[in-house]
Amino acid sequence: MFHVKQSFLFKEKNENSVAFSVKNFNSTKIKCPSFGVVPFLLSCTQKRVVFVFNKKQENDLLSFFDYNKSSVAVFFEKENHSSPEGFVNFKNQLFNISKSRCESSWDKIKVCLVSEKIIKKPLFSLGCQKKPLVFNKGLKISLEELVLYLNKNNYLKVGEIKKNGDFVVRGGVVDVFPFNSFRCLRVSFLSSGSPSLFSFEKDNLYSNKPLNGFVLGLNQDKEKASLGDFIKKDCLATYNDGFLKIINPLEKKTKHLDLKIDLFDLNFYKKNIKKISQHSSFLVDFGVSVNQKFYFAPLGFKKQKTFTKNIQGPQNMVVGDYYIHENFGVCSFVGVDSSVDKNDFVCLKFFDGTIKLNVEKLNKLFFLSEQKNIKKLDSISSVRGWKNRKRKFFQLASLYVDSLVSLYNKRLKTVKKPCVLDLSLMSLFSSLFPHSLTLDQKRSVEDIFVDMCSATPMSRLLCGDVGFGKTEVALRASFLAVSNKKNVIVVVPTSILKDQLVDVFSKRFKDFFVPVFSSISAFLSSFSVGKILISTHRVLNSKTALSSCGLFIVDEEHRFGVEQKDKILKNNLSCDLLYLSATPLPRTLQMSLSKIRNLSLISTPPVFKKPTITNVYIFDKNLVVNIIKGEMLRKGQVYVVDSYVNNVVFLHSFI
Repeated sequence: MFHVKQSFLFKEKNENSVAFSVKNFNSTKIKCPSFGVVPFLLSCTQKRVVFVFNKKQENDLLSFFDYNKSSVAVFFEKENHSSPEGFVNFKNQLFNISKSRCESSWDKIKVCLVSEKIIKKPLFSLGCQKKPLVFNKGLKISLEELVLYLNKNNYLKVGEIKKNGDFVVRGGVVDVFPFNSFRCLRVSFLSSGSPSLFSFEKDNLYSNKPLNGFVLGLNQDKEKASLGDFIKKDCLATYNDGFLKIINPLEKKTKHLDLKIDLFDLNFYKKNIKKISQHSSFLVDFGVSVNQKFYFAPLGFKKQKTFTKNIQGPQNMVVGDYYIHENFGVCSFVGVDSSVDKNDFVCLKFFDGTIKLNVEKLNKLFFLSEQKNIKKLDSISSVRGWKNRKRKFFQLASLYVDSLVSLYNKRLKTVKKPCVLDLSLMSLFSSLFPHSLTLDQKRSVEDIFVDMCSATPMSRLLCGDVGFGKTEVALRASFLAVSNKKNVIVVVPTSILKDQLVDVFSKRFKDFFVPVFSSISAFLSSFSVGKILISTHRVLNSKTALSSCGLFIVDEEHRFGVEQKDKILKNNLSCDLLYLSATPLPRTLQMSLSKIRNLSLISTPPVFKKPTITNVYIFDKNLVVNIIKGEMLRKGQVYVVDSYVNNVVFLHSFI
């Protein structure tokens, strides 16, 4: 903790390392230009910190501190609403673990974060009468003694570990889910001498990691003391109105510490990298300089590879990147000039010179490429070349639009062979659906059947939220097509969705002896009439497959481009088209509203459909892994979406 009469002091340890220590202060106030500086200052003190946060600050704090460490305790206000079945409320679990950590080994806590709403609420057993069990290399304890200790201290012997406080005995091994940890503890008595210690994930018994020591936390019976009482002889830290305040209850005077703290961005970092004293994981968006002597940069700056593509101001532009000026063409950004009339001008380098563009006219500038991709610059003195290139591409776009309009006109005049609806056969197929259709689903099925049974080729958009039953409508449309000896092609954006639909279609059509293919070559080599192919965009390059198609279904149509979706028209004008989407593109929606493409809307969820539960957390690997494993244990499905593929690969390695 911060002790009496201490003050902040920076020290240079060596050439590349800087320590931030605490000496001689009463109560202290430090001016901070941003709350993002606070976790950095707290992390550098080399002393235990008790920080009282408010509601707005809690998410920011969690993004900086690793609450999986036994040296960190976090106390949110407990949430009263119940968690979904199979899940544990994250904040409540973290609260209980932190409570046990503090009761078991307060001396080892380095960072304690507590909500201002519960600082005075009773949390701890007064005096913490029961002593925790401290495992170390020299500890001599038998299996029987450990089990007896667990039974006496509110641990529960079970057949399978599910929650904190459970333990299992298997032969000469005891597995415990301590009250003060997110991971389980394995104590092995199979070797001679002191027992061996390992930690592992609750849902993965083989994820062992050796431990040198561990403090087995307890669950005290009665809560009598508040956190304020627990630490009343020590100091608290708060951040309000731009000041980090260290409150010493034994001192009334407050000293304003004269530290000049400035922030710097990535551009400053790249130009002054030799000045950087240290990289810190407690900084994210900006670096910090103290008294213009010590410079601390975010760890992310060291690994920065890509930059923003949105031009909202010169602060988002990176020197060396390539841009397109609407009037002059390709250029390179070289910096900002503020010397003219106290206005900011963006300096753009062209092949034969540099121009200065007022920041108020950045709407004429468009991002082209990062600095690693070298592009040929256009010339300011020869604007005609750039205008000719623009005219050429406008002409190509116009030609493509004209070709689409021509295709649509031809399609309107095309006559196809209509489908014939066999009500008894369709009723038999529909009976295999284990649920009842909603009114919107019934209306959509009827609309599609009317289109398919007419002589005019169908072009329809089926719009409905995720889980509202679009796939079942597509299944019935496919059955009508194959029962009329027409081939069906279903195009999906990803291999995962393709495999899922292959499984769904195969199960529904197996009793009707309709072959379902996932391979284009197998689909083409089959001589059967009335078959189904489910594929990614690769099938769009097969003219043979497209020309033999009677019903063309595009799932998640918003994931495909205009040229991709309309390739079918160049090879098969009489084909029925069905587009499925939860979030249709503006162009697709406009075509539907203008009657160029018919629209069916599923706006009501299936009966007894559970509502979607959304929880937002600061990213934590262990939390994500535990949720995924819990879902897999109950034989559910999990989709992990990330903007960077390598992040998904990294997460997958821990599951």
